Amino acid sequence: VLISNYVLGPANCYKSLAFHTFCCLNECDAVLTEVERSVGGPSAQPDVILPLLENLTTSSMDEPRPLSTGLVAKLSGIAANNGGEVPLHGRLFA
Repeated sequence: VLISNYVLGPANCYKSLAFHTFCCLNECDAVLTEVERSVGGPSAQPDVILPLLENLTTSSMDEPRPLSTGLVAKLSGIAANNGGEVPLHGRLFA
């Protein structure tokens, strides 16, 4: 029930008619799901996460893109403040 409520939430819907509502999944959710599946836990070291993120593609990206040095530094900073691992579920990794 929670998943269907989330998918059909107003933030993911763009058009409502008398009998239909058009809703879309958030593309970021698919990326996080792939990272979670690959990591196999609630957190991981940056050297595990970086190759995953740099090799992901989405419907809006034709090919993988390298992360900027700024994003890599932020990921390392998150890990430094969390015992060497980046928590996947929280505002810092979003």
